[in-house]
Amino acid sequence: MTSESVSFRITRTAEELARTVTALSHRLVSLEQRLAGLELQAEHRALPGADELETLDSVERLLVDCRALLEDSALPTPAPMEAIHPQVIGQERGRERQESIARPSDDHGEQAYAA
Repeated sequence: MTSESVSFRITRTAEELARTVTALSHRLVSLEQRLAGLELQAEHRALPGADELETLDSVERLLVDCRALLEDSALPTPAPMEAIHPQVIGQERGRERQESIARPSDDHGEQAYAA
């Protein structure tokens, strides 16, 4: 190999590397600009406007009111037993009658033996 061919190859490789570095530098600059733009958008979105704050406050008040209503409705309200369980009360009265019929009273037993 001659020194001219080796020198040509080195020069050509160095030029290709320089173009690659230049392309990568341009790409890096454009990515940094894009990142800065995205950061600005994210920062702008993070700061809510006055209308949005007012809406969020009203939603929060509505949530508090709804929770209060749910807590109030969760508390048991006292009611008369007959209104809640009329069948149970009727069944208990029926059992009392059956028990009084099944057990003869002392007066009835004495009258049966006396007769």
